[in-house]
Amino acid sequence: MLSKIIFPFSGKIVKIFRLSKPPILGIEIEEGRLMKGMPLGLIVDPIGKNENCNVIKIGTVETIEQNGLTISTGTKKNGCVGVKLDSNYTFDKIQENSNIISYLTSESISILDEFFKKEISDIEWKLVDDIKNYLHIK
Repeated sequence: MLSKIIFPFSGKIVKIFRLSKPPILGIEIEEGRLMKGMPLGLIVDPIGKNENCNVIKIGTVETIEQNGLTISTGTKKNGCVGVKLDSNYTFDKIQENSNIISYLTSESISILDEFFKKEISDIEWKLVDDIKNYLHIK
């Protein structure tokens, strides 16, 4: 079960350090928790108005670094972090200022609700709802 825990996260790619394997991105954490092992999705917004968005799964967080030190979890307090991804994605749609989110599933949301309800803030639950909308989860 622990491998299925995915916390809500949203952020913005502020720097692309490398797109080849392994891709390394500079990410500004906007809300939630960015964690090692977390699957990430790239929000592709064809008309720039958050209508008809698609989310493409771009990989799993392999490492998170800040100021040259590896951290296991990043939050808004950390600001910008470097992220190395384990990924097979071709990265043809990634650009700086692209928005990314944790790639939640119905199962991961149920686990959060059942086992972590008190640990998740109201802001994070709102983020869960936003991510569900992006991913078309009912």
